[in-house]
Amino acid sequence: MSADGAYPIRQILVVLVVLPALYLDFIIYHTGNVWVALAMLVVIGLGAFVYLSGAGYTYRYLFPGFLGFGLFVIFPIVYMVYLSFTKYSSQNLLSFDRSLALLEQESYALGNAPYKYKLYAQEDGEYILYLESEADPTKRFVSAPFELKAGQQPLGPQEAGKLTPLAPGQEVLGKPLEFAQVTRQRLFIPMRGRQFAFPDDTLVGMEGLQKFASRARLWKLNPDGTLTNQQDGKIVHPDFSLGYFVTSKGEKVGAGFRTYSGLENYVRIVTDPRIQGPFFKIFLWTVVFSGISVILSFAVGMLLAVILEWKELRFRRGYRTLLILPYAVPAVLSILIFKGLFNQEFGAV
Repeated sequence: MSADGAYPIRQILVVLVVLPALYLDFIIYHTGNVWVALAMLVVIGLGAFVYLSGAGYTYRYLFPGFLGFGLFVIFPIVYMVYLSFTKYSSQNLLSFDRSLALLEQESYALGNAPYKYKLYAQEDGEYILYLESEADPTKRFVSAPFELKAGQQPLGPQEAGKLTPLAPGQEVLGKPLEFAQVTRQRLFIPMRGRQFAFPDDTLVGMEGLQKFASRARLWKLNPDGTLTNQQDGKIVHPDFSLGYFVTSKGEKVGAGFRTYSGLENYVRIVTDPRIQGPFFKIFLWTVVFSGISVILSFAVGMLLAVILEWKELRFRRGYRTLLILPYAVPAVLSILIFKGLFNQEFGAV
């Protein structure tokens, strides 16, 4: 605060940046990305220190550069080195907990009498599911309000919605949707990816377009970490060398998960002929290309510097202005590289 009691513009601007950043960090933390939230909190704290503290204010011009260098150079290198010690591939994308959760969400039909259903639209845009047993119309159940995105399958395992019994004569809140509205609005697509649980923990899921059927959880988690198939009694266990749940016969079950592989990937580079040949060819060409690029850049740069110092040369200023292109073009191309690195489906980061 200044001597006249007013806050400097600098402090106000920093606060206007820090507060939304802290809110964003709070959201990231609640999505489960604890380490990302922690790293972001450290960056926010350093930024506030640099731009608000007298001791750190001398670094105000260096901080953005260091931040960009750490984010776009150091972080990808460190993360790529980390991935090299793991079994991470298109078949081993998920974490162990996520892979286990997917198996625990699997279910199978019990063959009981189906349930008629109806969706009730709520004023806030959510929906309530109403179920009525075809065998016993007095068995009626409703769910808590939930969100449906028309035409979109839910990503990842979804927690089963709880169903509560409906008392005789009790009405369901909301506006009932006709079957034609459900199909026209494509609400049946996200409904297929959802399951609901009765009070006895029996599951129910969509069968076809017009019915719901009782289901049971396919896999039961045992105290020793194995899973038992409740249909055929088959037992699977996590194999951390493969990154899969496997049976006693070695059959893979479910989605693969990331696991630590140590130096296995580096050993394969020098022992696997399919990798060894192409790798060393690419490595050698990379070193040669880098050396040639540096030498040619130095030679051409020196030549241009000498030529552009020639006072008799016309349009020298124009030529010097055009020299910004060799610096700008690689920066633009690097955007595509980082776009690929951060691709949510195939990117390494």
